[in-house]
Amino acid sequence: MNNNNIVWKNVDVVDDVPGTGRTGFTVANHGKEAQDVRLRFTMADAEPSLLDWGRVHVHLPADLAKALKKAKPRGTKWTGDASFALAERRAEVSLGRLPGGALVPVDVRLVAATNQSCCLWQ
Repeated sequence: MNNNNIVWKNVDVVDDVPGTGRTGFTVANHGKEAQDVRLRFTMADAEPSLLDWGRVHVHLPADLAKALKKAKPRGTKWTGDASFALAERRAEVSLGRLPGGALVPVDVRLVAATNQSCCLWQ
């Protein structure tokens, strides 16, 4: 892709701590000027999708989540004050203008569906 000053990071939802289905990362603006920041979640078109196996929950800092709720991110469903679940194979969340030097912790967790007789994460 043709991009200027953009960082792409592919994150696989794997266990940072075995058996938890949880991983985390930090969104950072190491520059001096504020930058527009988006989180884009894309699942492969293969069947079955990750959504057939469970739910992917994303947890953000409370102050940021409060502001995002008003923006109604595409492809998501809010599940708590600071958490949302991916509701579609393609979801996008705009974090707005991230000030220079800002760090935003993002926690991603896969919760396996209870109605699956066999699950990749067991």
